Amino acid sequence: MKNWFKQLTEPKPRAIHPPWEVGQYVSYFFEGDDGDWLAFMLRIMGSNDEGVWAICADFKSQAGETTTWLRCDLAASDLHRYFPARMETIRTSPGATASDYSKALEDPGAHATFAMNLLLVRDWPQAAIALEGMPRDVDYACGIKQAFPLDSTVPGLDEQYDLNPRVMLTGVACLSVDEGKNPIVVTSFGSNNIDAPLVSVYEDFVDFSHMTEVEHEGFALTYPATWFLRLDENLAIPASRQGYVAPVGGNTCAAMMSVRVYSGMRDYLEEEREKFIKRARTGVEPPLQRLVARKEAVLTLERGGQSYVLDLQIPKIDGFERSALYDSGDRLAELTLFGCVAQQNPRRRETLDEMERVFLEIAQSFRLT
Repeated sequence: MKNWFKQLTEPKPRAIHPPWEVGQYVSYFFEGDDGDWLAFMLRIMGSNDEGVWAICADFKSQAGETTTWLRCDLAASDLHRYFPARMETIRTSPGATASDYSKALEDPGAHATFAMNLLLVRDWPQAAIALEGMPRDVDYACGIKQAFPLDSTVPGLDEQYDLNPRVMLTGVACLSVDEGKNPIVVTSFGSNNIDAPLVSVYEDFVDFSHMTEVEHEGFALTYPATWFLRLDENLAIPASRQGYVAPVGGNTCAAMMSVRVYSGMRDYLEEEREKFIKRARTGVEPPLQRLVARKEAVLTLERGGQSYVLDLQIPKIDGFERSALYDSGDRLAELTLFGCVAQQNPRRRETLDEMERVFLEIAQSFRLT
């Protein structure tokens, strides 16, 4: 009876992150002291009736990109709670050196270790206890200005965690070793689940940091390292067109980048060119969206492309699209960058300003290869 009464009256340990839900995401950037780096995004994809969760982990390094599917059985023992169920190489960078390849691509299991090191802390009793202590001042992304320190020592390695219960999936704002070396720092988090509770309705962020040039098949582009531009079959129709898309962000703050590359006879390319220019100049009418051309924003890019801006005009949401067209004579490329923010989002103005700056930088960087 005494133990039962004690369980009812004693306060429960503070959760180190919001409860897991489908659609939650978190991104990180690892910067090694030797110059190596790794960008990655974790996304909750679903769970089964037994409480086993599936997390998709996308990774990008100097050597290329991989995807790992993590199986998270929260009822299992500590050693078997998180493990990689499937690993896939997505892209290999043409300029990757042998050392880069062996460290970052030949062993995608090493990538999974980064993710699991961040997930494991959520199960530690000392993590919940750390949140009852005194926070320290920090300056991380997503407005994180305070974090609760947690130290973990294993033979030959001292790890320092900065915890913050706003961070989705992990509750970890930063993980470093030996007093700040080799930090893994959060760059964005949020939820794109439309059924997410209203308490976190404005906790959606887009990562605009760590601009990195990436060489894809037929073109190169500079964009944030935690954006993952992947082939999209729906954009690759007809067969003379390649299509790529990278959606980022959540319910109240989101962005999307897409690239289409056309090849074929010049008449066909001219036809596609005219379609693009007509849309850019006249806008888009409902029922799809209402996008109105921003006349003064027509711009000739440094690499010879033409860029246009369309402003979104729908209730409760502010946003815009920057599109650009590049023509090499035998190929045509279209780049589309779309961003939107809920009008009630307290970071609406600063986020839109950041989108304006970064979208233009991305458009200026594009080149056909």
